[in-house]
Amino acid sequence: MPSDAKQASRRRRTAEPSSVAVAAAKALRREILTRSDDQMFLGSEDDLVRWLGISRPTFRQAARLLEYEELLVIRRGVGGGFFGRKPSVEAVARMAELYLVAQDASYPDIVQVQAVLEGEILRRIVARPDPEARGRLAAYVRDDPRLRAPHDLKEAVRAIDGYWRLAAELAGSPALSLFLRASQSYGYRASRLRLTAPRLEFYAGWLAKLSAALQAGDLDASLALTRERFAVVRGWFDEPPTPDPIGDAPAA
Repeated sequence: MPSDAKQASRRRRTAEPSSVAVAAAKALRREILTRSDDQMFLGSEDDLVRWLGISRPTFRQAARLLEYEELLVIRRGVGGGFFGRKPSVEAVARMAELYLVAQDASYPDIVQVQAVLEGEILRRIVARPDPEARGRLAAYVRDDPRLRAPHDLKEAVRAIDGYWRLAAELAGSPALSLFLRASQSYGYRASRLRLTAPRLEFYAGWLAKLSAALQAGDLDASLALTRERFAVVRGWFDEPPTPDPIGDAPAA
């Protein structure tokens, strides 16, 4: 084997975590996930090296793995140490987005997935017997100033994200929340649509109509409105570029 190939192989072995480090990371991960509190103190480096029964370099490899997964926070200085962190929807969705980017997933495919996910979310919300709970989405649209006058691109997109987070919460399904978040996050990257003031106004008005249908417990109207929105968004792809866009962003 040529010397440069040997060096490359040695570098790969050095960079890759050992099987002992992977096993240690698995044990720490299990400890973090089984605890109920967030930002829980796990111990100092000395404590964890003793608990796991591994060397310091191997422990640091394991810690890096969990830092990458955003399950471990290392704080230096007085009061520092190693702290576990519960996984968040946002962190997992970012990883899913990276996977979709690597697979070069198409935007039409993402739209189809979103339609299925949103449909299930709407069904679960309508199935809730409490009209007050179903009315939380209508109150969100009514009370959020970013949707009443949607001319600030970034803030309007954040408000739309917040709406769907609340919808997933009302649906009572962590799985739906995760998958919808991941598909929307990638859709934002893949759509390449210019989001103009009229388009924002359409979306805000559409959310108000959808929320009213959900509060009334009308599933057929809710699903019909969703089909209408997807048809309108598909039409935006065929429109010529607008002369005065307020920015590049997706229409979810």
